[in-house]
Amino acid sequence: MNVNRLAVIIASVAVAITVAVGLYLAGSPGEQRLFRMDERRTRDLGQIAVAVQMYWQGQQTLPAQLLDIVDGQQLDRLPADPATEAAYEYLPGEDRFRLCAVFDRPSPHSQPGDFWEHPAGRHCFEFDATRIDSMVRLPVGRAVPLSP
Repeated sequence: MNVNRLAVIIASVAVAITVAVGLYLAGSPGEQRLFRMDERRTRDLGQIAVAVQMYWQGQQTLPAQLLDIVDGQQLDRLPADPATEAAYEYLPGEDRFRLCAVFDRPSPHSQPGDFWEHPAGRHCFEFDATRIDSMVRLPVGRAVPLSP
């Protein structure tokens, strides 16, 4: 075996190890795709929640269905699940409501008490329609897991 062939083998092994470590640390492209879809779901739910809260501010009642919040100002259309295009679940109460989605993976690296923390699978977030967090334009509330 000559020196050039040995160098090629060592370089190939080093590249393979580097790629394997990179995929392990960053996650596979499929895992990253699932993570991005879950991020989009939380953004969609936040957008819907703000629109519902704005509806409450004007009407002093919750919308009977999510289509009622599509007004061309807050929302031009209702966001849908990025993977299935299914509508997000909306469960209204008197002055509180829940928005539910099905997540592919649990929240990564979430801080304790993070409102948007969620497990994999169906999860609902509860919102107080009477409060809007004006600093970040995201709903104030607490996560409420519901059984399927």
